[in-house]
Amino acid sequence: RRRRRCGARANAEARWARRAQLPQSLQPRMIVRRLVEEPIERVANLAATTAATAASPSRTTRTSAMSASKRQKTAAGAAEEGGGASSSTLNAATGKEQDFTHLLPPHWREEVHGWVRDDVPSIDIGGFVVGEKDEEAYLYGKSDGVLAGVPFFDAVFDHLGCTVEWRKQERDVIDASGGKVICAIVRGPARNILLGERTALNTLARASGVASAARAAADVGIAHGWHGHIAGTRKTTPGFRIVEKYALLVS
Repeated sequence: RRRRRCGARANAEARWARRAQLPQSLQPRMIVRRLVEEPIERVANLAATTAATAASPSRTTRTSAMSASKRQKTAAGAAEEGGGASSSTLNAATGKEQDFTHLLPPHWREEVHGWVRDDVPSIDIGGFVVGEKDEEAYLYGKSDGVLAGVPFFDAVFDHLGCTVEWRKQERDVIDASGGKVICAIVRGPARNILLGERTALNTLARASGVASAARAAADVGIAHGWHGHIAGTRKTTPGFRIVEKYALLVS
């Protein structure tokens, strides 16, 4: 036992000695730590290449931009007709749409329905008072950050027979420096809007907070040429793991 303890102590001292030899930008930190060797510089290089392409677009790029514009107009038209917005966004590198709901497990909608059941009161006095007159509710972004959690927000109101028209897309950066920004409009019976608004807002706010923190950490790593990944841990909120992991990946 004494030999094992001495060996473990020697190994620990060797690890700390190796860490001390690393440059300051690679030292272990409490929030961001090095996990793998694949450099995050690839992300910065991809962003630089995309920016250069956008500055002098080729014929192919202009065609892709026109196609993207048509898709966005089609989506906007569908939203105005009462359909919800999708959680897909255009990949700047490939020119193809990415549907972020493909990240989620098959049972994610059942999870959302469970959250609604958990929040709905046994007797809905507020719903009795406001009735079922069709109303509109506006979702405002009041602080800077990354929008995340659109599929969960949509699923809550879809479950309650409401529609959502999005003015911002999943993964968009919200700039509220000039005041609050309209992110979405919810339409439906007043009673149903009130039934879903707290669950939808809680989920969206949590996902957007996780996404904003992860994006900020990634930006710091890119700016300093850090060779590593921003990664999630198992320290997730019980019962809310799907939302938090999803938000981390989307950001």
